[in-house]
Amino acid sequence: MVPGMCPKGDDVRTKRQLRYSIQLDLGNTDSTEALTGNFKIAFAGHVTSALSASCETTTAAVLSAALEELEPIANATVSQGTVDATTKGCRFVIVLDFNRFGQNNVFSFDSEPSVDLFTCINDGVDSAITGLFYCHFVRTDLSVRVVPCVYRWSRCDS
Repeated sequence: MVPGMCPKGDDVRTKRQLRYSIQLDLGNTDSTEALTGNFKIAFAGHVTSALSASCETTTAAVLSAALEELEPIANATVSQGTVDATTKGCRFVIVLDFNRFGQNNVFSFDSEPSVDLFTCINDGVDSAITGLFYCHFVRTDLSVRVVPCVYRWSRCDS
């Protein structure tokens, strides 16, 4: 994109000027047992490759790369909280930018998709531990401001 120019088709009057942010909690209901095995994340019909249930192995960089492989996601900025010493669970905060597919595309999200479109496929974890694996997505109110375009003299300035 040329500096000082808005993306093609950008409506300078858009109301949503915050980036999409979710929180992911991974853990085990048995607080004395470490997570083992693998799980996958599904979003809007797209599925990541297998990820380790342990947050020592699935780091912010690993999760970011897995999410960016999904077609609707252009960029995933992930931060990771402290890894529990016993269960190896943790909390991730994920800020997403979605690919622009153009008008009337089923994979296009020009508004905020429901957090319910994110699910975990945990077939490889449940059989590996005695407790219950939890993988919980929550929409966060993290305010990551997107610079709006200001229309002036036949161009958009940021």
